[in-house]
Order: sequence, then structure tokens, then C-alpha cells
Amino acid sequence: MSQWRLELLGGLRVIGASGETITQFEARKTAALLALLALRPEHVHPREELVAALWPDAEWESGRNRLKQALSMLRKRLGAVFEASHFGIRLLPGTFETDVAQWEALVTQGRLREASLLWRGELLPGFYEEALVLERERLNALREATCPDRASVCARQVLLPQPLTRFHGREPELAALAECFKTERWVTITGPGGMGKTRLALEAARRRELDDLYFVSLIELREASQLPVALARAVQLPLNPNQEPLETVLGFLGGHPLLLVLDNAEHLATESLAVLCQQLLERLPLLRLLVTSRQVLGGAGECRFPLATLPIQEGAVPLFLDRARRVRPGFEESPDIAALCESLEGMPLAIELCAAWAGALSARQMRQRLERGEFGPLLTAHDASFPQRHRSVETAFLSSYERLTARQQGLLRGLTVFRGGWTLEAVEAVCPTDNTLRDLLALTEASLVLPVGARFTMLESLRHFASLLLTTDERAGLLVAHLRWGKALVAEATDDPKAEEQALALLETERENLSAAIQEGLADGQAEDAALLIVALCPFFSLRAYAQEAVGLLKQALAAPELSGHTEASLCIQLGALTVDNQASAVAVQYLERALALLATHPEPHLEAQALWQRGRLAFLRKEFDQSKRDHEQALALRLTLHDTEGYARSYDALAQLATRRGDAEETRRLLALADDAARRVGRSSLLTDILFNRGRLALVLGDFETALLAFEACEERGRRLALPRLLAKVWNNLGEAARGLGDEVRARHAYLEAARAFWELREGGAAHFPFWNLGCLYGEWDHFDIGLVTLAVASRLWEELGRPLDEGDQQTIDRMKAQATAAFGPERTTYYWTEGLQLSPDEVLRRIERRQPSKA
Repeated sequence: MSQWRLELLGGLRVIGASGETITQFEARKTAALLALLALRPEHVHPREELVAALWPDAEWESGRNRLKQALSMLRKRLGAVFEASHFGIRLLPGTFETDVAQWEALVTQGRLREASLLWRGELLPGFYEEALVLERERLNALREATCPDRASVCARQVLLPQPLTRFHGREPELAALAECFKTERWVTITGPGGMGKTRLALEAARRRELDDLYFVSLIELREASQLPVALARAVQLPLNPNQEPLETVLGFLGGHPLLLVLDNAEHLATESLAVLCQQLLERLPLLRLLVTSRQVLGGAGECRFPLATLPIQEGAVPLFLDRARRVRPGFEESPDIAALCESLEGMPLAIELCAAWAGALSARQMRQRLERGEFGPLLTAHDASFPQRHRSVETAFLSSYERLTARQQGLLRGLTVFRGGWTLEAVEAVCPTDNTLRDLLALTEASLVLPVGARFTMLESLRHFASLLLTTDERAGLLVAHLRWGKALVAEATDDPKAEEQALALLETERENLSAAIQEGLADGQAEDAALLIVALCPFFSLRAYAQEAVGLLKQALAAPELSGHTEASLCIQLGALTVDNQASAVAVQYLERALALLATHPEPHLEAQALWQRGRLAFLRKEFDQSKRDHEQALALRLTLHDTEGYARSYDALAQLATRRGDAEETRRLLALADDAARRVGRSSLLTDILFNRGRLALVLGDFETALLAFEACEERGRRLALPRLLAKVWNNLGEAARGLGDEVRARHAYLEAARAFWELREGGAAHFPFWNLGCLYGEWDHFDIGLVTLAVASRLWEELGRPLDEGDQQTIDRMKAQATAAFGPERTTYYWTEGLQLSPDEVLRRIERRQPSKA
């Protein structure tokens, strides 16, 4: 197979083996040079001959330089496909095939019909170099001699509109359409208005090599019965007044392979149009139909091809740049463009409308306006270059909305309450109709709602414009129903501790929906219900390491008026728990003390036990071990009285950690056994994993590194299965300790790195301190004091930023490494590395560690 295919008949097109298409070069002479070389591929063309053919009036030196420039441009676009010497130039064998050579071979073999289908027009119209004119005349004469009845035998008809702008980013779809047509005869490209259906159909048609190609715009038709007349007009066929238009068209088109593009069929998407398409296919066995429509036609034999948005980097960004540079030449590429295209969800019309503002706004300014909700002005054309139906995204949306029934319109407005998708069951709970399933299906067939697996979604721009159509009463009712649905979903998902894995997966899927329900409830006067929902979700947010998101929601809820005492206390407890590893511990103390004060006047033993347990956990992290023990013992006493099995499992586990810290192995084992027994009765996987983790910690303290390693490996497997990023980070740090104890320093480094990277990605500086500290010590043991000092410095800074001073043992570790470094390379470099570590970000330190492979210096 050749590297490139060069098409010269009817115009220039260069097609690569991977599907890349070139239709023009920087200079027309460059294209003419390629044509001259390709028309005689085996011939070595003398440089003087090429200069004379292309620049007959130029001086030799000037012509030679122009030839070099043209050859350089071709190499840049096509690669190493030429063989050049001082004497001459030729194409490398096997790099090119041409439609001219293929056409002449078919004519020579007498395969005139196939030759006629290949003839798209005369050789390179618009090129007037003498050599090309002579070759054009020769080919025209050969065609005259071999195909005298051109109208019926030799002419391949290509009647497609020629777009004025470049096509971007649909190579996978073009390949998929080509594959479809290997087995299907009728394909309908569906999608919302502005998705680029017409452009894709035109490009797919142009790539059909043997078919006659016709394009029929249906935009002006009022009913399907007008299609035969429109077809006749499209194929430039005069109608016979004594014959039905359909019969006239069928008689003309019969006997030739052809592709018919029917564009913008949505307003005619009725049974009569589908029947007419079926008649065409039945009467014309060599016909293929490519239809574009926002609405499926529903005919027998129709293959639906839903069109997705553009991929950001491969399609959306190049499209935006191309259109922006038409408005402002030299418009610079920047990361803001990709972010803007993400905000526009890769919707081609939205991207082109935004790009049209490039003369006045930067990509960053456009994105900022979108973030402020200014969809309307930015997604509206300000000149006449866009057709009326595409003058704005809102116009494109409304033309589809207006074709819906009143009931379907109501459902579409109701769906705007959802974020991140929804299920059929959610729709039935929040905004049902008399026939919810049928109406939801109708919205998918109208390309306003997109099915994604067992869920549904819609483009954010369409959701925005549909939400503007909500009445005040509709919106109020939807917000109440959405919050009620969220509370019921979370209650059902968290009811069975043994189904924790499934619950976490469900809550992850609905996380965006649930956060939206909370925020809307807080803003709409449903503060109590919204606050209770966020409290119920906090264990999920904590396990999945969404602490910052949860803290934001909790603070919004706590600021709401007229909360009950118990609800306010619950919010404070969760804020205290989630603030520990994200802010100074003093803030966490304030929240927990506030909760306990509220509970003193509004007693609730479950909440009091929870507040004490969290305060004990905080005291443990602050190394206030006596206070931690008192709090955990009080919490345990309350939980035993309440028969709260999961609660006292957690209390036993916390007391076991304190016993481990004291070095009391027997007490630790006893408490862990009690915790494990209670946890097994509860059956919650994350709780059992926490207890197993603490068994590993005990083994570490006792120096039983093999047992510790096995425990941490089991925790890692569970953490991956449950997708618990914070637990995994904690496990990796301790797995590194076990590997280091067994002498496997390479594995230890890898585990510490994973832990440091994970904690820092979660922006948990206090927790990230531990793996950074361990890495610093490890590199110090390898005598890499530069890395060791930098890493210990960043670990110290992370710890102190949380208001937690280093203890005496930690300071001794630092002083010892500084002394070793001073002995190795002097006090100045030691001071430099330590100071540098205090200034570098954790990301920069991680990159430096990753570049330094483990070894003993």
C-alpha cells in the first residue's frame, strides 16, 4: 500500500494512509511541482526542466531557489518521499499512487464504467503551467476517444456544496461511517443542533470514491411529499409533466452506485418520510442514504449514528484556533483554549460562536464569562456569517424544543434540576409524567437527551437554556422533589453496612446530583433537610477523600438560619472531623467544642459519643495522648450503653492505637480482637480494613515486618476495590515502612512516593508530612544528603503549617542529617539545600525524587 494517494482529476487532494487529507499547500506552485513529479513517478526530472516548467520567466538562480523552497514545503508536509540529487528529483518508488494512473489503467483494460466513476473532472482545473495544460489536453482527448457517450457512461456526478471553512476532528466518526456503509444502506446521523452533522455528512460523502454524490437540503420543505421535486432539483433533472416526479427521479438515478445526502430532516421526521426513504432504497438497489436529523426517522432499515461532541485536543481546540484566526490572525494558542472548549463541552456550534468573538475577547475572558453564566451573549452570532438556524445555541435548542409535545416540554424542563446525569428511577421520583418512559424516549430520539449506559444526560448549554423556561412554581416544586429524592437515595444506599461497596459506587455516580440538591436546598429555604443530607453523606465524602467539597457544603449549611440544635451539632462534628487534616487543628477543636456545648443543652447520646470520639482522634494527632484516652473511653461507655455496635468497634480500634503508642502489645491485641469481633457483626468493609490496618501497625511496632507487610497488602487490595484514595495513601506509607524493615529499600521508596503523591494530590499537607519525612530519611541512609535535606525540609514545613511543632526526636533526626551533610560537602551547601527545601513546593520535590534513582552513594 502506498504512503500517499494523490487525486488530480477534478481538483487536488492528497490523502495519507492514516486518513489525513491535504487539499491545498502554502503556494500553488508547490502543488504544481508535486503534480509534475507524480504524473511521471519513475522519471528523474532534471532541475532545469522543473524550473523552466514552473517559473519560465525567472532567472536561473532565482528559479533554483524557488524550487528548493517548494521542495522543502513538500518535505515538511509529506515527509521523506523524494529522492533528490544535484541533477534531478523523483518520487521514491511506492510512496505515491495517483487517480490519473488508475484511470488510464482502467481505460486500457476496457473497464470504462469503472473509469467513468473515477473521473471527477479534468486534470487540475485552474493550473495553467504549460506541462500540466498539455497533460490535461491529452487526458481529455483520451476520454473523448474512449467514452463518447459521456453523459450516460463516463461522467461521475458529484453535486455537493463546497464549505468555505476547514473541517476538523472527526476522523474516528468518518471511519465508523465508512464501516457502517459496508453493511448498511441507510444511515441517519443524529444529534442536537450545532453538532456538525451536515459537515460530517459532506466529508463522509466526499470520501466515497466510486459513487455518484448528490446533496438535498430539506430545510425549505414543508412536508415529505415535496422530496421527489427537491431530489430532481438537486440532480439537475428537468421534470416530465406527464410523469410522477418520483418516477422521473428513479428512472434517472437507476443503474449507478450513488450516495444521496438528505440534510436537516428533523422537521419532516414523520412516517411518510421514512416510507419514502424505504421506497427509494427498494427501487434503487445501488443507492445509499446518508441523512442528517436531530430526530430519528424510525424507518425499517435505518441505522442510527448518534454524533458525540468533539474531542477537546484533537478536534475542539484546532476548530477554535482555526475560526479565531479568521477573526484575529495570529491568535495565540494557550491552555485557556482547552479549558474554554471543555466548558463548551466540545460542541462545534458553541465553539464557532465563541471563536467569532476573538476580535474582542481572549479565551480566558470567554471562559470567565461562561463561568458567570453569561451563555446567551457569548453563544450568539454578532454577524451574518452564520445561517439563521445557527445564529445562537439558544435558537438551535428552541427549534427542537418547539417540536415537542407540551408534556415532553414539561419533562425536559424538569430534567434541568439534575446534574451529572440521572436514571429513569430518578426521573420517576422527581419529575414524572403520565408516561415517563415514553416521553424520556421521545427526548432521546429528538437528540435533546443523551443515553449513557443505564443513565441519561444532556449538554450543559441545552440544560441552561431549558432551565430558563421554568416557571417559578415549577422550579420550587422541582427543588423540593430533588432534595427529597436525594435523602431517600442516601438513606437506602447506606442502610446495609454489608453492601458498602455498592453504596459507595452509587453515591459516587450521584455525587454531583446530591451536591446540587444540597446547595439548592440551602438556597431555597430547605436548610434543615439539606443539612441532614450533607451530614448523611459525610462518611462517603471522607472515605472518597472529597473533604474540601464536604467542608464547603458543611460551612454553607452551618451558616443557614433556624437549624435545630442537633442538626447544628452534627454539622460541627463533621466539620471538626474533616478539618483535622486540611486546616490548623485549632479550628477542628473549635468545631468539636461547639458541638459538645450544643449537646449539653440539647442532649443526644449518639452525637455526644461521636463528638467525643472525634475529639479523641484529634488529641491523638496532636500527641495529647492522655486527653485522647479519656475522650475515647467516654465515647466507648456511651456507645456500649446505646448498643451501637459499629460505634464501639471504632472506639475499641482507637483505644488500640493508643495502646500501640504506649508499647502495650497485649492490650493492643485485646482491644483489636474486641474491635474485630464487633466490626464483623456490622460487616462494613472500610471498618474491617481500618482494624486490619492497625494490626499491621502493631506488627510494625513489634518488628514483625513480614506480618505487617501481609496486613498492608491486604488493606491495599481492599482499598483499591472500594476506591478509597486516602486509605490507600496511608497504607502505602506504612507498606513502605514494612518493606524498609525487611531490607527492600527500592520497594520502600516506591511505596513512600506513591503515598506522598497521593496525599499531596488530596491536598492533605499534614498526612503528606509522613511519607515525605520517610523519603528524606531513606535518602539520608543512602548518603544522598541533598535530596534528604530538601525532603526533610518540605516535610517539616508541611507539619508546622498545621500548627504542629516537631518533637525532640524529629529535631534530632534533622540535626543528625545536617551534621552528616556538613561533613560530606560543607556547611554552605548544607544550608543551601535545607533553605531550598523550605521554599520548594511538594510537587517540585516529588519531581526531583522521581529523577534520582535509589542507590547507595
